[in-house]
Amino acid sequence: MTEKNTRQRRHARTRQAILDAAQEIITERGTDGLSIREIASRIEYSPSGLYEYFSSKDEILDALCQEGFERLNTQIIFRVTSTEPAQRLIESGLAYLEFAAQHPEQYLLMFTSTVFHLTLEQLAYNSAYSSLKRLIQACIDVQLFKVRPDYGLEEIAYQLWSLLHGIVMLRLTLFKHQDATFDTFNRRIIEEVIRTMLVS
Repeated sequence: MTEKNTRQRRHARTRQAILDAAQEIITERGTDGLSIREIASRIEYSPSGLYEYFSSKDEILDALCQEGFERLNTQIIFRVTSTEPAQRLIESGLAYLEFAAQHPEQYLLMFTSTVFHLTLEQLAYNSAYSSLKRLIQACIDVQLFKVRPDYGLEEIAYQLWSLLHGIVMLRLTLFKHQDATFDTFNRRIIEEVIRTMLVS
């Protein structure tokens, strides 16, 4: 292994250690408790040295949000195993709920951070949203979903994402103390909504 590769691997490990420490602090204290000094203390690094990796706290928050979407996409890909297009879409929705349940603090950061923003146009480059669109397109391709000139892939994708996000946010906030039967209730809603969209 060359010296350059060794430096790159060390740089990647330190960068990830910074993000992991930042996520821990946010989980414990919220974003207001996050500081460069506290991160440096957690990973036994000099505060000034952290600026080699991130120029500010906001840049760290932005990186955490992007990492969250990548992890969400990975979970969707891992959980979608069916060969039937509509069932694959249902599985992706359940994987979305599962990710939020397993990583509530990161999910909330992804969607409530004041430093991370996307436009509808930029969503096309979001890995998790792109996966959702591909699964919907597969349903359209085999004519499981009926599309109209004024209501096609983009509208269906946004509709389903809004449903998933709404369910998750209610689960993580207003209904956070509900028991596990509430999750079964949510899963049933996702399955039924997707099935009602199928061409009869």
